[in-house]
Amino acid sequence: ANRQFTKKECVNIDDCLIRNCGANGECVDLPNVTGIALDDYTCECQSGYEITLHASTVKDGEMMKRCTDIMDCPSPSKEACGGMNAEDVERGTCTDLINNYTCFCGAGYQNTFLESYPKNETCTPVSCGIVLAVGNTTCSPDMIGKEANYDTPGWTFTCIKGFTLDGTVDGSKSFDMSCGSTGDFSTSQTCKPVSCGPPRTVLNAEPITSLKEVVYGEQVKYKCDEGHALDGDPEGVKEFDVDCLSWGGYSHPGSDPASQPPSPELDAGSTDHLMSPTMTTTPLSCLPVSCGLVPEQQHATWNTTREFAYGEAVQVTCQDGYSIDAST
Repeated sequence: ANRQFTKKECVNIDDCLIRNCGANGECVDLPNVTGIALDDYTCECQSGYEITLHASTVKDGEMMKRCTDIMDCPSPSKEACGGMNAEDVERGTCTDLINNYTCFCGAGYQNTFLESYPKNETCTPVSCGIVLAVGNTTCSPDMIGKEANYDTPGWTFTCIKGFTLDGTVDGSKSFDMSCGSTGDFSTSQTCKPVSCGPPRTVLNAEPITSLKEVVYGEQVKYKCDEGHALDGDPEGVKEFDVDCLSWGGYSHPGSDPASQPPSPELDAGSTDHLMSPTMTTTPLSCLPVSCGLVPEQQHATWNTTREFAYGEAVQVTCQDGYSIDAST
């Protein structure tokens, strides 16, 4: 009516009226208008969240901002929580948290923290402790005195010469060990000395040592019966030792076990190892001591060429006109 225009102002559109940043952030309309809806507002995200773009729920073909959880798991994911072991199996899997993450470790692994980043969780193999020596064995690879964990490759104990797992000459000689997922070593075994069986029978001698079974490293002491010696010599050996050898045979009396021939290469099922390398089919025995030739006898006849031994009788015949007691 007064012939004047009504004055109106163009004001900034509040983009937050039709857009939101989700449950974990607040929409803030920006004062500097660009005319591009996506650039005319921002999101103030809660701690642990960040702005990400998603398809708009308001207008087709546009994008919108949302506050979403920041992925705190280390990247790349295959290296998170301990990464992969030698068998290409994940040691653990990472689960994202708010401003943090946690590792769910697989069997054989435990939750620990990185030395270089003390607040960063990871998965490390459980430890079984120090590998101890097993008597009468060698270890390959040499793990004795070293710490073993679930990732440590297995190792093998092998019985030394003269020992097997069951004490028989043909018994198994090795066993494997490893560190298990529960932090316990696998079952160890014992190497037993090879058995030579009961003491060897020696003719004309008795064992002084009282043993029902003789094993490698043991020896049986024998004593020849009266009037006997090992070689039949009156001044010869009358007491001697017989050693049980590493492969289940016996040593020859009076010999050094270290000088005995090694165990022969045997075919499967062979029983040759039951005989000592110095044995023959003739049984070991103490021999009657030699008394030598019969001494000179006056006015009599006898065998003048043969040497007699302990226990033998010699026939001596008086010549005609002679007797033992001077009677007819």
